[in-house]
Amino acid sequence: MKNYRETMPLYPLYTPRAHSFYMEASVSGGAPFTPEIIGQTYGLSTLRTDGTGITIACILAYKNESVESDFRLFGERYDLPESELEVYYPDGTNTYTFRTWSIEASADTQWAYAAAPAARIMCVFAFEASIESMFSAVQFAVGKGADIISMSWGSPEFIGQEEFTRIMKESGAVFIASAGDVGGEVYFPSSSDAAVSVGGTVFHRNRDNDTFAISAWENGGGGPSEYTGIPYWQSIFEGIPEKSGAFRATPDVALDACTDPGYSVYNRDFGGGFTTICGTSVSAPIFSGMCARLLQRGNKSLYGRNIASYLYTLAGATRYDVPQYYFDDVIIGSNGRFSAGVGYDLCTGLGVPVPRQIIEG
Repeated sequence: MKNYRETMPLYPLYTPRAHSFYMEASVSGGAPFTPEIIGQTYGLSTLRTDGTGITIACILAYKNESVESDFRLFGERYDLPESELEVYYPDGTNTYTFRTWSIEASADTQWAYAAAPAARIMCVFAFEASIESMFSAVQFAVGKGADIISMSWGSPEFIGQEEFTRIMKESGAVFIASAGDVGGEVYFPSSSDAAVSVGGTVFHRNRDNDTFAISAWENGGGGPSEYTGIPYWQSIFEGIPEKSGAFRATPDVALDACTDPGYSVYNRDFGGGFTTICGTSVSAPIFSGMCARLLQRGNKSLYGRNIASYLYTLAGATRYDVPQYYFDDVIIGSNGRFSAGVGYDLCTGLGVPVPRQIIEG
């Protein structure tokens, strides 16, 4: 594989920068979500798969000096199988530490671990948050054997983003990207047709944490891309071309954004221990864990970078199947710009994935 500096496009006037989608939860007194609760919510705790043999790489920026110990303490607190986090700084360690990126690193690695406890988890830090630097980290992770790349960050779309899509497609890895936490906005790499775009929903629960309704999240990213053309697997799917025209539609799926009470995360440097976050920041690593279980059960080369098209095939290939076995369709709420509705929509995509059906169905 070429060195990233030999493959990156040049931006003499503007360098696109990635933003962490870290978002603090609004805790009203309830206990934060734990791996056990999320395992019950999505049915992960009943699956026969656990991510064995699959490598997930979480791509972050700058540094987090406590990320390894944070990972270990999170696992001990929630009785997860023993695992060692691999941490890399391929282009050197930056002297700067930023709160959002530090907590994001803890959250991404811990929730990928929670969703696929037997997977190999890597945390690869880009030197800084330019898109070029982030994709340098991506290429390093692929070279280290990453099967799945988790990206809980994004940049407003920009001219030339297709060059980074080319890099993703050539890698052969599965790319999972958060759709963002600004309602109705579209971000790259979520808008790439080489990535699975994961948006946000709101799970309405009773006191026993049982879900009785799901609605779109008002801050969830989503909408038509400005630069990425509509991929074939969306162009033949009834209703999507009418919504996005000739452009890639986002998101593909959506998970619980959990704005209250939030997801439990251990971060020593800025959280001072356990803290809570929410939004699509956690969507990417959790869905990455689900995909690790899928790749474990199936042939990696069968899914590979076509995993997004595989999801649309499950949903019906050319039209949204009713009844629907693979996704919980979200039909109420909006992201402030687009409304949820029957079938595919520009705020929750195909809906909330049902892991038992997708992975073991």
